[in-house]
Amino acid sequence: MREERDFAIPVYDGTKLNSYLYRPDAEGKFAVILGVCAYSLDDQVAPVMPVGAGEIRGHVEAGDPNF
Repeated sequence: MREERDFAIPVYDGTKLNSYLYRPDAEGKFAVILGVCAYSLDDQVAPVMPVGAGEIRGHVEAGDPNF
């Protein structure tokens, strides 16, 4: 998986949404999964599995991209 932090997504009114972009480290077309949160992006990514959905991931709003 490739990760790009602080990736700016421009929207129609000129606002830029700060985002983290995760994608397969391969060529081709892939489905998109969008996770949205109103809080710190750094706090939305937990260590790689296997950990489960307990205390370490219980606060993740946007869906853990490692999973």
